Amino acid sequence: MSLSGFVRYLWISDKHYHYQLTPIGIRYTIQDAIPETAYQVVRAFAWVGVFVCILAVGVLGPLALVGAGGMAFLAFGMTNFSSEIREDETYFSDNYEVRVLRSSNVFSIESEPFSLIHYGQFFCEKGKLDETLNRILPYLKNYTIKEIKSYRDL
Repeated sequence: MSLSGFVRYLWISDKHYHYQLTPIGIRYTIQDAIPETAYQVVRAFAWVGVFVCILAVGVLGPLALVGAGGMAFLAFGMTNFSSEIREDETYFSDNYEVRVLRSSNVFSIESEPFSLIHYGQFFCEKGKLDETLNRILPYLKNYTIKEIKSYRDL
C-alpha cells in the first residue's frame, strides 16, 4: 500500500454516521469506516511484537528490556486495538436557525443564542435531505430555514 493509500484510508477515512431522533433531541454516533481486517492486522503485528519481546528476554535476559521495553509496552497496548465509536447529542430548545446545503446533502441546526449542546451538523443520504428535515422540523418550536451556497457558510 502506498503512502497516499495509508493516509487516505487510515488518517482521513470516511465516517459512518448513525442518528436517532427523540422528542428532546438527536443522538448520533460517528465511527471511522476502516475495515475490521485492518484492525486484525495491527493486532496480529502486536502479538508478534509481544512474542519477540518475550523471546528476547528469554535469550538475552532482563537486560533485553532496556532496548525492547518500549516495544513491549507498545505491543501489549496494541493487542486490544479496535474501532472507536464517538457518541454525541444535540438537544432541542426554543429558537433555531436551520442552514441547508443541498449540493452536499448537509444541514446544521444552531440555537439562538448559540450553545454547543444545541448545535448539530448532520449528513444525509442522497435524496433524503427533505425527508429528514420533514421529520426533524416538527420537534423544533421556532425556526428559520436558510439556504446556503457553500460549506464554509454552514
